[in-house]
This record gives sequence, C-alpha cells and structure tokens, in this order.
Amino acid sequence: MCCIYSVLSAQESFVVKASGPNELNLPVDMVITPDDNIFFLFSSMPTNSSTVYTNKIVELNPSGEIVNTFTYADTAHDYVRYYYSLLEDDTLYVFGFGYRPIGQNTLQIFLLTQTFDLQLNLIITNRVYLEQLYPNSALNGRIKYIDGNFHCISCFSGSNIGFRAFHAEVSKQGEIINFNIAGEIGKTLVPTDFIRDSCGGFQVYSGSAGYVAPYIMSGLLTKHNKDFQIESFSPLPSNFYNFYTREAANDSIFYLAGEWFDLNSAIFWRAGLLKMENDTTVLDEFLYTTYPDSATCPAYFNSIEILPDGNIIFCFTSNVLNNFYPQDQAAQINLMKLTPDLEVIWHRYIGEPDTKYDAYTMRTTDLDEIVILGAYSHAPPGNTFEMQALFIKTNSEGIITGTNDGPSGVRSTEAIVYPNPARDFVQIEFSMAYTQATFSLLDISGKTVFEKQLTTNKQSLDVSGIPAGSYIYRIFNNNGLNEKGKLLVE
Repeated sequence: MCCIYSVLSAQESFVVKASGPNELNLPVDMVITPDDNIFFLFSSMPTNSSTVYTNKIVELNPSGEIVNTFTYADTAHDYVRYYYSLLEDDTLYVFGFGYRPIGQNTLQIFLLTQTFDLQLNLIITNRVYLEQLYPNSALNGRIKYIDGNFHCISCFSGSNIGFRAFHAEVSKQGEIINFNIAGEIGKTLVPTDFIRDSCGGFQVYSGSAGYVAPYIMSGLLTKHNKDFQIESFSPLPSNFYNFYTREAANDSIFYLAGEWFDLNSAIFWRAGLLKMENDTTVLDEFLYTTYPDSATCPAYFNSIEILPDGNIIFCFTSNVLNNFYPQDQAAQINLMKLTPDLEVIWHRYIGEPDTKYDAYTMRTTDLDEIVILGAYSHAPPGNTFEMQALFIKTNSEGIITGTNDGPSGVRSTEAIVYPNPARDFVQIEFSMAYTQATFSLLDISGKTVFEKQLTTNKQSLDVSGIPAGSYIYRIFNNNGLNEKGKLLVE
C-alpha cells in the first residue's frame, strides 16, 4: 500500500510514503536512472517471532508517480533482507544477506545478488554461500563496482567475537572471487565506506572499539592489503566515529561526513563534515552542534554529494533520540548546501508536526535535484515498530515546492519551533546560513505579544508568562529569512 502526494514544478518535487505487509518498514537504498526515474528499496520486517521478510523495490517517475514495483518475499527455504543496489550498464543489481536452514540446527549464510532490467524484470538470482558468517549478523556496509567486479565490505558479529570486517568480491554473474575476514576477535570493527588503493588493497573507514585502547570507541582508518588483512590503522580526527560517507573532490582532497561525539554533552552524537588531504590532514571542518538533550546523525548510508560546481549537499537528521527506530519526539531531516570550504549557503528543515523523519540515503540528480530515502513514524509512535518508508525529492534549493498547504503536512522550512503545544519554554532553530534573527508572537488580532532577538541558531525561550492560547509565530531577519506558523501555548 502506498500513499502519495506530489507537486509539479520546473524541477519536480514530491513526497511519497510506502509500506509493506508488516508494521516495520526499513529503508535500504536507492538508484537514480539515466531518465531520472528512481528505484527505492525497503524491507518490510516482522516484529513478532516470525523471521519472514518482504523486500520491495518501488520505481517512481520524475513526478513521483509509482510506475512499477517488485516484491521478493521470504520462503520456507530462504530468508533474505535487501541491503544495497547499484546501476551498471543499464542493469540494476540488488544485494542482500540471507540464510537457508539445513536440518534442525544448521544455517547456510549467503550473499544474495539479483539482476534486473530497467523495467524491473528479474533476470537472475544468485546466492553466494559464506560459511564463515553467523546467522542474521551481517550489517550494512558498502558495495562498489571496481574494475568489472563488485566489492562488498561490511561486518558480522557472533557469540564472543565482537564485530569483524569482511571483504567479498563478486562477479557480475554472481560468482564469488575473493572472500576474506579482518579484525581481532573480541573487538569491534564496523566499516561504512572504503576506497581501493593503487596497490589493490583498501582504505576503510570504520567505527571501532578496543583498537585504540581497551573499551574505547574510536573512528578508524584501516589500511588493508590485497588479502584484506590489516596492515595499519589510525584514529580519525575530531572524534569522528560512525556512518561515514567519503567523496573525493579531486586526486588529493576528499570530504568525509560522519557522526562525531562531543564528550562534553549528555547526548553526544553529532553530525559533521571534514575536508581532508589524502594523508588525513584536516583542511576544514563543519561540526553541527545541537541542544544538550538531543543529537544529530548523518544520513546513515550516504549523506553527502558533490555538485558539478564543487559545492556540497549534506543530509542529516536532527533531534534524534533513537537511531533507526521510532521515538516519542519529532525529528527533522536537514539539508545543507555548503561551499567547498564548508561555509553554509542554505539550510532547510524537512518534516511535519508530531512526526519523526529519519534520513537513510541522499543523492542528487543531473539537474541537482535532491532525492532522500528515509523513514517516517508518528511521534510518539503507536507502537515501538510502527514505521513507513519515505521518498522525498526537492528542487536544487532543498525546497518541496507547493506542499506547505498540501494534505501531506510536509514542510521544507528555514526554521522550526518545538514543542508545539508549548508550556514554559520553546526551542527555536533557524538556518545556519544566518547569524541572527527575530522571533515574535502575534495574537489573533495581529498584535505582537512577545518578541525576542535570537543571537544563536539554536535557542530556548521562556514563554511561561504568555497567556494560554493560539498564536502566529514569525522568525525573520533582513537577509531573507521569513518563516511563519501557528504555536499553541498551554
């Protein structure tokens, strides 16, 4: 079942929410085709003792209309969850991990590869059995197409072994070419991005525990030989720890987005972006800070894209209390456009009232439109696992044109106010493209009853002295910021 709301413009934007047969619908990945159609992948997951997954591919045209779907459901013989997708030579390649029961106590673990034409006709399904892995233990890593083959670098866990990394090289025909495991037993190594070096080895960006010091969490750059064995490792700067996306600006400079931790805060996870030389020397950094009682997280699987002009689109989620799953408080997807030197050009919040929006993957089209695969859940949720897949396309300025008054309730704004309704305090956040703003409240007659200068982009205001009622808020300055909305004071 899919509910859809879309708007046409010179650059078409849309919002689509989709679900499968189960309550928990977990986004996986997406691919943009040469004609700007988009393949979105998500898994509909059971929340009871059943292990049956339903994997779905939804094809949307540039206007957001669903033009095709494909469903791959578990059977009594195979249990599969989709993980990644790539488009090569006008063919869609989809990857997943699964297992097949053999007898009462034995499970065969496999890497699933499926190939489709661009009409979503399944061409072939292959299973590459990986006996060294444990059931249900492989996590999302990254798959890249290099020199004619697919390279999957991810990790797995098991009883008393921690998390260990592995590399699987697979042909386009689904045949295993190389498979190797790296990492020390009992320690944690969770890779989320990598590059192939000139010697045929790999440089891998991972979250880790136990490598720098016992029980200490750290982001690591590990250097592996051709057999994927670790030759050296070094901590990443600025306390960067997890959810990496690496994008090369040129042969000597790259950007690394990820989650960093601020040990001076009660909830210390933050989204950030580093500009680095290949030797990991930091040239510039953008570290997003929020209120002490909330966190930010980059889009889990792909959070930055470099535009043809060298500017950068950065996607992250703010006000996160619970990664991947529903939470009691609303959260917003954030889009930023930054210069090559990491100065903010514009900053948008995407969301709707009483809802958690959570970004999983972001990519851009040839027209610089921005496409986001995320998750949507009520805040607070009806239950712990109530979640739908969310597909968003904005124009090149991060705007969902025409939806502010639409039935979806989705807004793309430069400022947010919460909680709403409010009692004693409200939190104000406005675009980091500006350094100051004014917050005002107007009653139903249009009279200003409260006004405050905002000197930081994130500020808490005391509204306990304002009589209960419905007000219009306005957040504005002389540089182009002008956001309005309704605020209920109790």
